[in-house]
Amino acid sequence: MINMTLERFLISRARSLVSAPDKKLRSPELAEKLIYEADQIGDPGIKNHFSYHRLDSYVALAQVWLTKKAYPVATEALLDVVKMSQKMHTSIHLPFITELYEEIRLSNYGKDIAVAELGLRLLLLQYPQLFQQR
Repeated sequence: MINMTLERFLISRARSLVSAPDKKLRSPELAEKLIYEADQIGDPGIKNHFSYHRLDSYVALAQVWLTKKAYPVATEALLDVVKMSQKMHTSIHLPFITELYEEIRLSNYGKDIAVAELGLRLLLLQYPQLFQQR
């Protein structure tokens, strides 16, 4: 049985509100509100749980901003997610980050230096062994 907390539920609901296949069903404003509501519930005293919750929130916010075509803000959120993921030695959000990165890369903002940095940091997260000094 999977135990879902209220904050996890709110983040999941927010992500579904920005990733619905039918664009008419998307509601980035409500999704953003749910993410901020979930952030108020999070307990920073539970360090590992809070860190993963923060990653989930940032990925969901990046989706919201991408839906709103706020590419610079979405890119910065994803850069934060990648940096936190590297510090935590986790790649659990990698598929989501990669998918959102590809959307940004193909947009009219795709040639920006921040997008290039995000792509490089994604490579570092995916293939750290390629960048280690020997």
